[in-house]
Amino acid sequence: MKLFTFILTLFVWLPMIGYNQPMLGTVAQSRSASAAPVEQGEFTESLDARKGESRFYLMSDSRIWLEGSSSLSSFACEAKGVMLDSVSKDDSEIQALVELPVAGLDCGRRKMNRDLRRAMKANDHPTISYRLEGIQAEPRLQTDDDHISVDVDGVLSVAGVPQRVIVQAIAQDLNEDTYRVVGSVPLQMTDYNVVPPRILRGLIRVRNEIVVQFDFTVSRGKSHNQQPAN
Repeated sequence: MKLFTFILTLFVWLPMIGYNQPMLGTVAQSRSASAAPVEQGEFTESLDARKGESRFYLMSDSRIWLEGSSSLSSFACEAKGVMLDSVSKDDSEIQALVELPVAGLDCGRRKMNRDLRRAMKANDHPTISYRLEGIQAEPRLQTDDDHISVDVDGVLSVAGVPQRVIVQAIAQDLNEDTYRVVGSVPLQMTDYNVVPPRILRGLIRVRNEIVVQFDFTVSRGKSHNQQPAN
């Protein structure tokens, strides 16, 4: 019986080999054709848009995913149900909150989804959030007229633990009101009191470091006091 359980568990985890997606470098990579849909969220009171202010909306081809590895393989978990609440008074002052449900993380295998959600304490803390607090452009790293390197400063909350995180990203001006922002940030799960999952009494271990990758296309529109889309 123990041997059967061992084989069954390996059957669940071994197919994750080769499932990982390519890491994003300093230059934006091609977007997957099967990108997960991204939803628009309602504005919180702190981000309540007033007349004349601009709102940013995530386009449907936006993506965010996690990459990591275990003692057996590498893996990637696509985030579904991502929401962006954002308002801008002008180009120099932007308030934004990105939220994703832990239950929306899909690693391609039911058991791995369950183990990851349990490790991230999804029952007590069902949402991962990132609140933007500042953006610093790096003109010296500008590659051309349309791309510029930016440092995004904010607070990332995972499993109820907030940590300040600076994310390096590449911003691209697609047209007058549409922008693409691509970046990644490595994280240690234990920094958020998340114990990396182990199975088979520690024979298979998920490594502590994960990398959050994102590829957002955002569109700006004037509020004019209209209600945000659900």
